[in-house]
Amino acid sequence: MGSQAHVRESLKKLEAHLQKQHRELQSKASSPLPINYSPELDAAPLCNDDDVSEHHSKIGVLCWAVELGRSDICTELLIMAAYAASPRKGHLEAVYHIFAYLKRHVRSRLVFDASCPNNVEHSFQFEQSLTRTSRADSQGCSGTLGRIRQDDFLH
Repeated sequence: MGSQAHVRESLKKLEAHLQKQHRELQSKASSPLPINYSPELDAAPLCNDDDVSEHHSKIGVLCWAVELGRSDICTELLIMAAYAASPRKGHLEAVYHIFAYLKRHVRSRLVFDASCPNNVEHSFQFEQSLTRTSRADSQGCSGTLGRIRQDDFLH
């Protein structure tokens, strides 16, 4: 199963779960975490046992998505996984926001340059900022490493 199939199946299951609670994912998530969200400052109530289990389950699903190629959510996933010991309701909502982002960006992928598969170039530019004020505008990836082109990485 590739990352697209995994993400689609995970989204289907999450949306069914949320529908039972008369909720749905956000329709417009332009970044993996909400802009200006600071999980370390989240003062929402602590999750109950069911929500803690949900938080852990969704973190695991997102870990598999990263393992299958969705490296665009890796940093945000690690940030949210850091709160797994005692997640708050806001942390669970932020995890749901990552899923909303994946729903909107289900086809993100790395593009490999097949013209020169054995020629390793040592130039690589990676731009990803976690600044609270410009997170959506500052995420991007371009460059080459081993002749791997990474264009449209977040589209």
